[in-house]
Amino acid sequence: MKVFASWGRFVFRRRWWVLSGSMVMVVIASAVLSMGGHLRENQRVPTEAGQAGDLIDRELNQGPPSTDFGLVFRSTRLSAASAPFRAAMLQALAPLQHDAHVTRIVTPYTSPANPDPRLISRDQHSAVADVVIGDSFDNAKAYYPSLRALVHSDVLTVEATGGLPIDHDYNQLLNEGLARSNSVALPLTLVLLLLVFGTLIAAALPLAIGIFTVMGATAVALVLSRFTDISPTSTEFVAFLGLGLAIDYSLFIVNRFREELGAGRPVADALATTMATTGRAIVFSGLTVMAGLSGLFFYSGTWLAEIAAPLVGLVALTLFFGMTLLPASLALLGHRVDSWRMPIPRRRRPGGFWHRLATWVMRRPWLVLVPTLGLVVLAASPLADLNLATDHGSSLPISAESRRGSDALLSSFPQLTQATIPVVVRYDDQQPLSAQHVGELYDLSRRIGAIPDVVAIDSIVGAAPRLDRASFVRLFSAPRSSWSQALSDAAHRSIGSDVAVLVVSTNQQGQSEGARQVVRSIRAISGSVHGQMLVSGDAAYDMDETAWLIGRTPQALGFVIGSTFLILLLLLGSVAMPIKAVVTNLLSMSVAFGAMVWIFQQGHLAGLLGFSPAPIDPTVPVAMFCVVFGLSMDYEVFLLTRVQEEYLRSGDNAHAVALGLERCGRLVTFAAAIMVTVFASFALGDVTVIKMVGLGTAIAIAVDATVMRGLIVPAVMVLMGRANWWAPRWLRLGTGGVAPREALVPAQPVASKAGLAGSENAA
Repeated sequence: MKVFASWGRFVFRRRWWVLSGSMVMVVIASAVLSMGGHLRENQRVPTEAGQAGDLIDRELNQGPPSTDFGLVFRSTRLSAASAPFRAAMLQALAPLQHDAHVTRIVTPYTSPANPDPRLISRDQHSAVADVVIGDSFDNAKAYYPSLRALVHSDVLTVEATGGLPIDHDYNQLLNEGLARSNSVALPLTLVLLLLVFGTLIAAALPLAIGIFTVMGATAVALVLSRFTDISPTSTEFVAFLGLGLAIDYSLFIVNRFREELGAGRPVADALATTMATTGRAIVFSGLTVMAGLSGLFFYSGTWLAEIAAPLVGLVALTLFFGMTLLPASLALLGHRVDSWRMPIPRRRRPGGFWHRLATWVMRRPWLVLVPTLGLVVLAASPLADLNLATDHGSSLPISAESRRGSDALLSSFPQLTQATIPVVVRYDDQQPLSAQHVGELYDLSRRIGAIPDVVAIDSIVGAAPRLDRASFVRLFSAPRSSWSQALSDAAHRSIGSDVAVLVVSTNQQGQSEGARQVVRSIRAISGSVHGQMLVSGDAAYDMDETAWLIGRTPQALGFVIGSTFLILLLLLGSVAMPIKAVVTNLLSMSVAFGAMVWIFQQGHLAGLLGFSPAPIDPTVPVAMFCVVFGLSMDYEVFLLTRVQEEYLRSGDNAHAVALGLERCGRLVTFAAAIMVTVFASFALGDVTVIKMVGLGTAIAIAVDATVMRGLIVPAVMVLMGRANWWAPRWLRLGTGGVAPREALVPAQPVASKAGLAGSENAA
């Protein structure tokens, strides 16, 4: 604590220098923001499906990169086979034909003599065009909006769908949701700060720190994007996490500073005490938040890892401004921090409710603890029905064009959305057409063909359906010059230097459970070939990515929980307190996850919040855990450090808990209310994944700041008694459980240093 008290005194003496130095960071951030940057995702999870896809691209797709998107044309009165429908569709597509980016457009009418029935809907009132762009997906994203703007019709309804339209709508809705949420969160936050402090200056300081922190963290994300992939989603997380966290930390520091001034202490001593107590608490709290966010680094190759660095940088900036700009501003303001008082009634009995609540709980701990834990378990029970599945556009609202187009394909063009499952067999001997391998491929294709829901297999051993196994072996032993054109085309499509590919077609939808079952059945027969067999396709990608995320989670959880425990162990000098903090955090999160399943998967509030019920994307619980675990620990850190401070004064455990809650309870309530307001405003956005994270985080924080801190924590602490503060000899508090105030804040009279008293009076 002496280090933090000394820092407070240093900031007071050099307040103009500290203030100027921290404002340089704000200027640099503003300059970086003005230059802009390009945030992009590059998800490359190391999975079997991904490895198979890479082999296909390397061995068989030797041409230039290409990307495509679909356009669904609909009419309520015209038939897709009619001449007016055809003329209107081709007229709408004509501008694309002349665009240099477009290499090919496939429609039902591409071959007039033989229209493709797959591109016409079952009700005969819709048709699909496939627009192929001769460029990579990342490059095509930049000019897709201009391509889409070229297509319009006065006769037909046109809706775009596919990867490019979904990505475009997703990012556009994210930005719109951020602006909408900010317009609500910022005014409400200011109102709450005014209610806490009652003065405009004190309320404005945390809000200003929050805005500066968000600016700096966004600038960090833009700088990092020049060297690595940073997800566009990071700006959404930075905005709200930065605003909430910076305001929380500033709230506690400003309040403690005003409390010390109110106790009659000089400005220098008040700032030193504030830094030695609350300043120390926010540093350790920031470390726990960093530990939680660092868990995201374990998911390299996903958007989770791409938001990790900006978020960790955000917490570092929050601590930087909280330990420099804010205390320097307080040193300059001094008692003027209470200027511009608002006409808000002041409390006559500060903290009385929380003191009475803690006392009431501690008189009957078991009576409170048992039913409270029962309610927590009940609230978390929907978590048992958790169903994980990768999001493929269902996170977008029905109002999004790409979502409507995707739904139209699923409902009216089932033949286009049925799952295709590439099966890649890789041979170390680089002889995929040897007699042994051809025979094995023939057997494999027949075994796959016998799997339920498999309707066709395109492979080298299917080019001549009338031939048997022995005939295929003899045929491929002959020179290529003797092969038929059909056989040569099949070899070109499916045979590489060391791979053979079988493309399995099913009657199941692309990412459905039926398609996943086909993938499982194919993988179950992998031992029938003398080579490495890999299964790809959308269903396989989803299964593998989910399994990969689940497989990485124990490591991430272990790191987050273990590092948080160690940080709290060093902060509190107690073994029991970190364990209790981790357990109560996990209880809060279990309630939040249960609510997330109840709301978003089971759809109980779908109409109110405007989303379609669907399985939970596996990245959402991971993101929530890493973000919420650190944030929820904030209030635990502030409460326990204040309880510890009172315990060191008196050595009375029950008195320390009651007084700690009295001093922190109201502030924790308002701090949590601000954080809940900020994160709940996520629900105003249109992207379901963001709604989930925001609302889930808000619920976790609300439960943590009320049920856990107000009921469970005092009940557990009174039951444990002095065992709360037990630690091994090397970690024990050197004061034996009782410490004078000087142990917390080293006495250093202001008047003892020349010039210091004068500068204080000037403040």
